[in-house]
Amino acid sequence: MRDVNENPAANSEFRAMGLQGVPAFKIGEEVIVGLDTEKILKAVDYKVVNCPSCKGRMRVPKGKGKIRVTCPHCRHQYVTNSGK
Repeated sequence: MRDVNENPAANSEFRAMGLQGVPAFKIGEEVIVGLDTEKILKAVDYKVVNCPSCKGRMRVPKGKGKIRVTCPHCRHQYVTNSGK
C-alpha cells in the first residue's frame, strides 16, 4: 500500500494511469477504483484460510481444488479445498 499524498513516485504512477479516485488498487493488470470488495476478491489469485490447529490465517492459491498446505505459524499440515 502506498499513499499518493505522501509518496511522489506513487502519485506520479497514479496520475499516469489517469486515476482520480482513491482508494485505487492495481492487481495484476487490473485497476479497481473504489472499495469494491467483490471485484477485489475476484482479482486476487488466493484466498485466506484459518489453520484448524492454531487458527492462524494464511493465503492459499485459488482454483487448485484440494491442496495440502503447511501452516507457517505452527507447521501443521492439512488438506483444504481451494475451489475450482
